[in-house]
Amino acid sequence: MSLKPSIEELRGLNHHATTYDWGIQFFNMPQALNGFTSADLNTRCQTASIPSRSIEEIPINLRGHKVFQHGIVNYGNKLNLTLYETTDSKVQDFLKAYMNIQWTPITGTQVPKSLNQCCFLLTLLDSEHNPTFYYTIMGAWLQSYEAGSGLQSSSSDILTWNTTWTFDYFI
Repeated sequence: MSLKPSIEELRGLNHHATTYDWGIQFFNMPQALNGFTSADLNTRCQTASIPSRSIEEIPINLRGHKVFQHGIVNYGNKLNLTLYETTDSKVQDFLKAYMNIQWTPITGTQVPKSLNQCCFLLTLLDSEHNPTFYYTIMGAWLQSYEAGSGLQSSSSDILTWNTTWTFDYFI
């Protein structure tokens, strides 16, 4: 008996994590960031959830009765993407440069949001990598990044980057 389950046994489980595969294309790069284009970052990414939004409810009291009215849309404003590295390490260089432009050590100066934000298109891909749905993320900026799962010299896995993006809204 093997301690490691086979892929068929794993697929037979009722509860398993669903991941979503995306294509990512940057429309507007941050103005303060030079030397990168969307073509340089032609990569895939993965998430554990789809961007979602909800509408806040506003309670209104009318003659002793409470009724609710729809309010402002809440977009969640955080998106965790796992980016796959390209062959020339452009994703790593982009993430590092992006974090470096946002805040200058010692002086503590920041780049204004208008020079720091970007817009990108997420294309949801099906199991055959055909586009199925599109999300345009507006007013986004990189909040954090770190290297993904540990790689081993005997492995053929590609390097991944776990990133957190903050954004204004999506279309």
